[in-house]
Amino acid sequence: MACLGHGTGVASSRVQVAVDGKAGAHTGACDTIVCMTQVDRFSVTMPPELGEGVRQAAARQGTSVSTWLTEAAADKLRNELLGAALDQWETEDGPFTRAELDEAASRLGLAPRSDAA
Repeated sequence: MACLGHGTGVASSRVQVAVDGKAGAHTGACDTIVCMTQVDRFSVTMPPELGEGVRQAAARQGTSVSTWLTEAAADKLRNELLGAALDQWETEDGPFTRAELDEAASRLGLAPRSDAA
């Protein structure tokens, strides 16, 4: 299974697992990067103030700029994939109801949106 970053849950695959001694196939999601055997190198340009903000954010987390940017890119990809999945869900089953949105917000510890419907 290839992962896009720590805790992203972006990459998944069918894996054989045993739970309480019972084997079965389940969809696994990446939670941590143990090692990277391959890397894709990029050269990135950005405005100086954004670059400084990235360096400061990485320093606050005690990580490298490369790791910080990798995690940010993985977060962005995960959000795009989630958005696409939710769009597909609504295409197949209709728009989410206010009650469904309120329940989701509650489970996530968020206040219900007053403008959602």
